[in-house]
Amino acid sequence: MLAALLTFRGRICRIKFLLSCLALGPALVFAFVFLMFIFGFHAADKSTYLKSIGLAALVVLPVNFWTSLSLQSCRIRDIGWNPVAVILGWMGFNFVFQLFVTASAAASAHGLPPHPATGAMMLLGLFNFAMIGVLFCWPGARADDDAASPGAAWSVTPNVPSAPRPIPTARLSPSPGGFGRRGL
Repeated sequence: MLAALLTFRGRICRIKFLLSCLALGPALVFAFVFLMFIFGFHAADKSTYLKSIGLAALVVLPVNFWTSLSLQSCRIRDIGWNPVAVILGWMGFNFVFQLFVTASAAASAHGLPPHPATGAMMLLGLFNFAMIGVLFCWPGARADDDAASPGAAWSVTPNVPSAPRPIPTARLSPSPGGFGRRGL
């Protein structure tokens, strides 16, 4: 399970993904609070207080980003999709919508007519909610299924088992004594 948190390889089923997401949140909050106290959260002056929050966030946020991305990558691979394409598309969609919202907020601040930024933010939230719902609810591909390999979910050929191939006769050598490797 630790390999699923630290690497982008492998597959993780729905239950393990759900339990790891539920365990990861409180663990990161505990680590954040613990690091705040280590870095001087209890100090009386405000600069040390803010510095402790900043240093704790500097440690915990990259760990949160890495573990979340690796868990999502493993889950997307279990579904049978290509994690690189899905995660890059997901991040690209979020980036484009954030640019749209930022541009519309800047335009309305300069007195131009406002754009529908609220609707765009709602659409972005629904899209992210749907993606997390897919990760939590979509059944994984079976290990013996062809859909377990990346990119196979987009193939058009049906999954029909083929007849077993015969063993070439050159590989079948007669045994020296008539039975087994040592003979009788």
